[in-house]
Amino acid sequence: MVAVLLLPIEGMNLYYSAGVAFFVFRILDIIKPPPGRWLEGLPRGWGILADDLAAGLYANLLCQCLMRTVVPALTGEGLAEVMSVPQAVLLGTIQGLTEFLPVSSSGHLALLQKFINLKPDSSEMLLFDLVTHLATLAAVGVVFARPFVRLLRSLWMAPGRYGLSVRLVKNSCGVRLAWLTFVACVPTVLMYFLFKERLEAAFDQQLTIGCCLLATGVLIVLAERLGNPTRGLRNIGIAVTLIIGLAQGIALLPGLSRSGLTICAALLCGIKRGWAGRFSFLIVAPAILGGSALKIMEVVQAGSMSSSQWLAVSLGAATAFLVGLWALRVLLRSLRRGKLSYFAIYLWVLGLGVITFQLLGR
Repeated sequence: MVAVLLLPIEGMNLYYSAGVAFFVFRILDIIKPPPGRWLEGLPRGWGILADDLAAGLYANLLCQCLMRTVVPALTGEGLAEVMSVPQAVLLGTIQGLTEFLPVSSSGHLALLQKFINLKPDSSEMLLFDLVTHLATLAAVGVVFARPFVRLLRSLWMAPGRYGLSVRLVKNSCGVRLAWLTFVACVPTVLMYFLFKERLEAAFDQQLTIGCCLLATGVLIVLAERLGNPTRGLRNIGIAVTLIIGLAQGIALLPGLSRSGLTICAALLCGIKRGWAGRFSFLIVAPAILGGSALKIMEVVQAGSMSSSQWLAVSLGAATAFLVGLWALRVLLRSLRRGKLSYFAIYLWVLGLGVITFQLLGR
């Protein structure tokens, strides 16, 4: 009952809508997204009821987004250039999931925005892109809070311990990580400013996005099969760092996953899985902050928005943050267990689907 509560079924088949809601509810009841797993542990049978209610609430939110956004797009009705709250929640969910999972957030958002008829260069979408990226960066800060605190403490204490010399970079893990992060960002910045116009034009080319999704899947499989992750932080040199930074720069193309390419580059260079994941999400912070700084002026110049548009953007950002927390933990768990290849299968299916749809459409 919670899953079907207040669904917009006008003009839709009642039994079909209820069937979809029930199917989504059952899938979420099996997966048990937070706090479902915790609620299941409540005593005296309350856990069984509570985790079902949580799954029903998640199912209702997802079906609201689908029926108010995707279904109108498929039927050609209700299309609007102004983003609604369900559209914002759906886009925020996609951003939170795909920013960390190795499946390309830029590719998914470009395809979805085109599908639901939203203008990527509108003031609303520019602001939405800005705040959702900052929300996912906040999720990185929450998950890696302890390593970040240790890093800052190391940076603060290192000069007094090692002095201002070459020993500072060699012996202090914090200073070494900060230096390598800066080096990794250099190729990314160069790639952006050298190919800015071509990169932005690629967001309107669905065929290019489909090919990039396929390429990301191939690279994930190659890294899983050929990578020999045995090297730690002290073995990450300038050459390896530049390769990882170049991978992050190439991933500016929509359809190429930033997390996927940087982690795969690290694995192929022999970096241990744990450090590959940490370093990948360490160098994303300057990239997101730098990209956000560049977008602030575009947002200011694009004009003001109504209160309803601000509500949609805020809810989208909150959704991106919460979903991003879950997705980041899933990626780190999959990386430790060596199960990144599962994402490659999804990328191949999606990429082939996009390419087939474009070729048939022509």
